[in-house]
Amino acid sequence: MTRSTSTKEIQKNLLELLKSFDLLCRLNGIDYSLHGGTLLGAVRNQGFIEWDDDADVAMTRKNFDQLLALLRKDPQCSNFKLDTSTSQRPMLWSVNNDLPVWIDIFVYDYISENQIAKTFKLSLSVLFLAFTKTEKTMKVFRKGTHGQGLSRFFVESLYLLGLLFPMKGKIKLANHIFSHFFNGSGKFIFRSNDQYLGIKKVIPSTSMSSYCRLPFEDTHLEVSTDWHGILTSCYGQDYMVPRKEKTVVLEAHNIYRSFNKPNEK
Repeated sequence: MTRSTSTKEIQKNLLELLKSFDLLCRLNGIDYSLHGGTLLGAVRNQGFIEWDDDADVAMTRKNFDQLLALLRKDPQCSNFKLDTSTSQRPMLWSVNNDLPVWIDIFVYDYISENQIAKTFKLSLSVLFLAFTKTEKTMKVFRKGTHGQGLSRFFVESLYLLGLLFPMKGKIKLANHIFSHFFNGSGKFIFRSNDQYLGIKKVIPSTSMSSYCRLPFEDTHLEVSTDWHGILTSCYGQDYMVPRKEKTVVLEAHNIYRSFNKPNEK
C-alpha cells in the first residue's frame, strides 16, 4: 500500500468487488461464505475490520467448479479476472478498477475420518503448497517467520523442483487429488489451498452445507450458518477479542498488490 492509498480506499473498492461477486453467485445459484478476517468483520463489525485490506471467501469444491466454469464461459463475468497463475489459491481480481483489489478464494474438499488417510492428505496439501509456489509467492513466504530452518529448506527445495513443471499442470494434479482421493464418508472437510496453518483445520462438512446473509457495510453478504464454528476453528473461542493484524501479513498483501493485475491465463 502506498502512502497515497489508504486502507479506507482499498476497502471501498473491495466492497464493490464483493457486491459484484455476491450478485454473480446469487444469479447463478453458487453458494459461498465470507471467510477469515472478512467473516470475522461481518460478525464483529458488520463490515470490514479497521485495518483489513483484503477480502476472503470460501466455498465447497462443487461450488468452486461451478464458479470456474461460469467465469470461463459467461460474458457477464467480464468484470472479473481469475488469476490461477500466482498461487494454488485463486485470486479473483476486479478489472474495472485502477486500484488493484482481489478476493482470495479458499476451497473446501472432503477428507477422510481415518487418521492415517487424513494425515496423508494433509501432508500432500502442504507438499503441493510448496510445490506450486512461484517467484511472487516465494517473495511473500520469505517475509514470514516460518521461512527459517528446516521448513525453509523444505519449501525452497520443493519450489525449485516445481519450477520444472508448468503451473497449470501442477494445479490440475493437486485439484484432482484433493477432490477425488482420501475423502472418507464425506463427514469432514478442509481448506486444501489454504496456508500451512489453515490447511490443518478440519471441520464437519455440515459447516458448509447451509448459508445465511449477514449485514456487511451497506449491504448483506453470504456466510455459512455455522460461522461460529468456522471462526472458532480459525481464531479460537475468543475470536471476538480484537487483535491487530500482524505486520508481515499486511506486507504480504502489499506485495500481492504490487503485482497490479493478474497474469493472463
